[in-house]
Parts: sequence; structure tokens; C-alpha cells
Amino acid sequence: MPVSGPETYRKLSRTGRAEYRRLEQITFETPCASKGSFRRKTRLSPESTPRCSRCLYALWATGTALRAARRVGLRGVPHLVRCWSISKLKCSKWKKSVLTSCYVFCGIFISWGYAMHFVAAKGILSAKNGMNLYRGCSHGCIYCDSRSKCYHLEHDFADIEVKSNALELLENSLKRKRSKCMLATGSMTDPYIPLENELGNVREALSLAYQYGFGFTLITKSNRVLRDLDLLTGINERTKCVVQMTLTTYDEELCKKLEPNVSTTRERFEVLKRLRNAGIPTVVWLCPVLPFINDTEENITGILEYCIEAKVYGIICFGMGMTLREGSREYFYSQLDRLFPCMKEKYIQEYGTRYVLTSPDSKILMQLFHQVCEKNGIVHDNKKIFEYLNAFEEKQGNAQLSLYSMLNATFPGTALPTGGK
Repeated sequence: MPVSGPETYRKLSRTGRAEYRRLEQITFETPCASKGSFRRKTRLSPESTPRCSRCLYALWATGTALRAARRVGLRGVPHLVRCWSISKLKCSKWKKSVLTSCYVFCGIFISWGYAMHFVAAKGILSAKNGMNLYRGCSHGCIYCDSRSKCYHLEHDFADIEVKSNALELLENSLKRKRSKCMLATGSMTDPYIPLENELGNVREALSLAYQYGFGFTLITKSNRVLRDLDLLTGINERTKCVVQMTLTTYDEELCKKLEPNVSTTRERFEVLKRLRNAGIPTVVWLCPVLPFINDTEENITGILEYCIEAKVYGIICFGMGMTLREGSREYFYSQLDRLFPCMKEKYIQEYGTRYVLTSPDSKILMQLFHQVCEKNGIVHDNKKIFEYLNAFEEKQGNAQLSLYSMLNATFPGTALPTGGK
């Protein structure tokens, strides 16, 4: 059924609308199933003449793709994927055109060093309101548990799985929720992988959380999180926003070996200080601690000094050690052979095929950890920290404004109460 340009325009996301408005005048032939084929030169805008919404989507996606490809840029990719309705298109010419544009973009991504593919997800939020906008990671951390086979990743770990409809699913879920809560991301995949610079899905998710008044927490190792400092601050002003940062190794050179494709520990420390200055609470994950590699008092003390200076709310630590499972174990051992000759044999002799690999100095290091945290007022009870992360808080000013909005909708002209003697 034909719909007007403005109606279709309103269905697009905020970023989609901006991209839509930037399209320049182009000459196109619209093979419209409901209107028949016609040729016209026009400026794509919300005030465009009525046309089949499916063809309009295809036209917008194709125009975006071709324009971005012409500039050898990738900004149009998320919008191309986000409005993807090719399975519903009846016009074979547009199907072919949009598919060609997508292949062009995939080629650009590959040439730029990105391995990625798109899937349509059935859902986005877990029962505890967690989400992963991507699956897989390109940070290359040698100890990553997400490589384990128990997570049923059916593609190469560095080949990022992008959920093309994640933002639509998220917005629909937020609209349906009866009460506000904390949203979380980063438990399986770091949200700020290099691909995020081009796709911008995390920023869009933060925008939705801000728009609908939800809290947010995320786990990352990347200083790319500072790109979204404005949104993080905005969410924290309304409710609560917590950034969780993983710190494993105080030594910078060792960090580059263990976590080669992400910000170093020093860079993450600088991020924590920027977040502190912005009033955003932070939590540090002190894990994993690799036996015989970074399980030293010097390493733990250095990380704790960073946490003290950055004034983090709490530090999560499950013990001085690490975990290995089928899938992650093989990759970890292959990297030990490359980076630390003869270390693999030491691990096998000491731990065999155990799941939990506890450092021989675990008791001493844990005692040091708890003493320093207690002395400096840093929360170090994991249960208490998780309760804090899951607790939704609505700031008083925002709650008063929400009540005023509700009253004003019911009784127009209602004024905010003022203090008096």
C-alpha cells in the first residue's frame, strides 16, 4: 500500500533520518510494484511525493551505499543494514541493486581489515536485560573465554557477527517494558571493537537508553568508549550509567602481548580518570591473572594504584587465576608457544585440563588485594558490586520532571510546585 514520504521518513531511526536528509539530487528509475515504472529527477526528502514504501527503502539504502562507496567511507553501512527489508521487496531490479551495494560494502570492509557478516536476530535482551550487539572480537586477547566451544560460535572468532536488526529489537523491547531498569552490554564481546567506529551500533543503543530513560552499564577495554562520553554523561544525569573496565597487567609491554589489539592498561587508566572527572562511576575487573606470567605483587599493586587514583567505585576479582575450556584452551596454548616458549609445558604439568587455574601465590595476592581495597574505601565484595550494577536509580530531578509531564498530560497547564514560606 503506497504511503507518503513523511510517513516513511518517520519510521526511520534518528541516524537514518539524518542520512536520508543528506542524500543529494539523483536521477533514478523506480520500478514500483504498486505504481509501475517511472523516471523522475527529485530531491529525496520527507516531503517527497508518495511512493511505495518498500521501493523508497530500497532507493534510500542503495543511494546511501553508492554515495558512501564513492567517498570510500563506511558511514552508510549501518543504515543500509538497519533498514534492510530486501526479503520483502517485490521489485527484482531493486533487489539486485541493493544486493550489489551490500557486496561493495563487504569488499570495502575486508579491504580495510574487517572480517564481518550480518545476521537477523530473533531477540536482543536477555532475561537480565543484557545484550550483545556483536559476536566475536578482534582485540586478540590470548586468554579470552568467549572462544570456548560451549558458546556455540559457528564462525571464526575474528569474523564479527553483526546483528543487523538489533536496534529495532532493542527499541521495541524498551517500548514494551513496564518499568525502567539497567541495560548491560559487553559480557561476551567488547562493545567497542574497531568495527564499532564505522557501524555505531553501541552509540545508537546508548541513544535509545537515554531516549527512553533506562540506565546503562558496559564492560570494555577500549578507550573508544570516550567517543560516547556525551551520552554516558546524559544517561548518568537522568539515572545511572556505570562503565566497567578490565585491567589485567600493569606492565605496558606485557599488556601488548596479552591484549595486542586494544588500548593498553595506561590508556585505560586515562579513560577511568576522564570518566571520574565527568562524574560517571566506574568498576574495574581485575581478571584474569595468568599463573607464572602476571601473578606478581608488583603487578597487582600497580593496578590497585591506578584504581585508587581513578577513584573507582569497586573492583571485581574472582581470585588470582584464570579459567580455560575447550576452544579457549587450544588458542591460549598456541599463543603461549609463540610468546612464552616452554610455558605451555609448565601449564600442562601444573594444571592438566582443569577448568580453574589458580595461581600458586593466590592467597598472598588476595590478601594484598582486600587490604588495599579496604584501606582506600574501594568496594571489593563481588555480590555488593553486582547488586549496585543491577540496581536502577532515578535521579530526583528526573523523577519530578516525569511526574510533571504525566500531570501536564492529564491536566494541561499544570505548573511545577515552588517552595514558599
